Amino acid sequence: MYLEISNIAAALGKNPYEPKELIQLLLWARINPATLLDFLLDTGLIIKHDKEEKELMEIDEKMSCAYNEINKNIDKKKFTALDIKSTTEKVVEKYKEMRPNCTDEEVKVLEDSAKKQFVKENGNIQEHKTIENKNYKKGNNKMYYFNITDKDVIGGRHDADTTDDIVIEIKARTTERNVRKNEYDLYQLIGYLICMNKTKGKIVQNYNKKIYDSDEMNDKEYGLIDINDTQWSKYIDEIKSNLVSFFYETEQIIHKQTFEPENMKKITKFGLIAELTIDGTFININQKFKKIISIIEIN
Repeated sequence: MYLEISNIAAALGKNPYEPKELIQLLLWARINPATLLDFLLDTGLIIKHDKEEKELMEIDEKMSCAYNEINKNIDKKKFTALDIKSTTEKVVEKYKEMRPNCTDEEVKVLEDSAKKQFVKENGNIQEHKTIENKNYKKGNNKMYYFNITDKDVIGGRHDADTTDDIVIEIKARTTERNVRKNEYDLYQLIGYLICMNKTKGKIVQNYNKKIYDSDEMNDKEYGLIDINDTQWSKYIDEIKSNLVSFFYETEQIIHKQTFEPENMKKITKFGLIAELTIDGTFININQKFKKIISIIEIN
């Protein structure tokens, strides 16, 4: 099985916004999408829908058109986290102009989707600006891997490096209060250090054109991470050991094709995953499960 470095914290139960069960669904989708679809239909997390394909295509087309119309006019040099809310609102207004009879449900789906896209877009913009401002060497040009077991691997692409070989993980924050030390970010950075066989790294944060890149730990930053220091080296063994357990547990879930009731609750709390039309088209996809549905669709 393959696990992205960015998902290590969630897989180990260290991400309060992403339970490990969602990551296990993702890995199940990669291993056996057909049995996962059956499971999601049987549990009512995906329901079959009888909407006409023609109407569905019109909705999807106009949502994409509204988003693209607004997105193409964004000034990427000036765009910051402060613009995400107003830009999302413009997309919704444009959609309402194009489809006056749209439902509240459609608006909610579009709003969630557009906001997520603009958050991602802002992350890419701020990452580029931070690399440029700090004269970092841009990463994302090579995949790095590390075998947790003989058949389970973690991997990913890092954001950047410094000239003195420090691995940089850049985080674009959407609010000032989010400029803080997040343990799940730390797990991601250490995951890169493991895969790249490096000893030093740093989480650099960016909010509203201000860069937080202290080498010293403070109330908002971890500072420079050196895994030769026992304060950080303990994370290496913890990550490797707990990932062995995670992969084994996930393998058992896929084999048994079910979750324990207490684990199911952590999935069902996010609500309906999607609806499936009679012609096999997924609609009203819950953004939390978009990647999982895209894998099922391909297969």
